Amino acid sequence: MNPEQAFKRMVDAGGFDGLVSYPPTVITLPMPPSINRLYRAVRGRNIMSETYRTWKAEAGTALMAQRPRKITGKVSILTEISPQDRRRRDLDNVGFKAVLDLLVAMRIIEADDSSCVREITARWVTSGPPCTVTITRSEEPT
Repeated sequence: MNPEQAFKRMVDAGGFDGLVSYPPTVITLPMPPSINRLYRAVRGRNIMSETYRTWKAEAGTALMAQRPRKITGKVSILTEISPQDRRRRDLDNVGFKAVLDLLVAMRIIEADDSSCVREITARWVTSGPPCTVTITRSEEPT
């Protein structure tokens, strides 16, 4: 029996006095592209850029290799970005859109709107993988 099955069995047996706390899901990804580089205008239409398509393919492969569990319901998301070079970047441009869209596309979370994502936090870190995403089931009552 793996740890997740053991945890589920303990919860089902009435453990934790009715308080259910699930371990967070931690995922490492390649550095997401800036929101300014996600889409390009071509003949009056916005299409996904080559940079974004390439990142989505690489990040999707990395994500599936880690076999994260799917999380239903309301979630809180922490994105930690470790710059791999000395370029200046805006944290809000690299920390949210591409990552959330990937999590929804790969069905790790149900949606990236207010019905599902209750909190988003992003921060710079000085070392580690280019992008670490921690998904926690929200403590907010339903």
